[in-house]
Amino acid sequence: MAIKANFPPTDSVLFVSGDQRSAAPVLWASSIVSRVVERVLAWRARAHERWELAGLDDRMLSDIGLTRADVDREYRKPFWRI
Repeated sequence: MAIKANFPPTDSVLFVSGDQRSAAPVLWASSIVSRVVERVLAWRARAHERWELAGLDDRMLSDIGLTRADVDREYRKPFWRI
């Protein structure tokens, strides 16, 4: 008599059983989409903050300890760079 192991299939995204198996790829894709959306929103916020910083006058910049050169250097950075 052969003993048969009852292991989950290795081709599934997650080792789940029954109805959960069909939901695993959806959850995985949803996670990726949510991370992409978060990243895009962060990029937009960063670009907007740099745009607002560039709009400050020299007196306001000196109040926060920045020079026009600091602001120009920050403003020229690509939106994805911190």
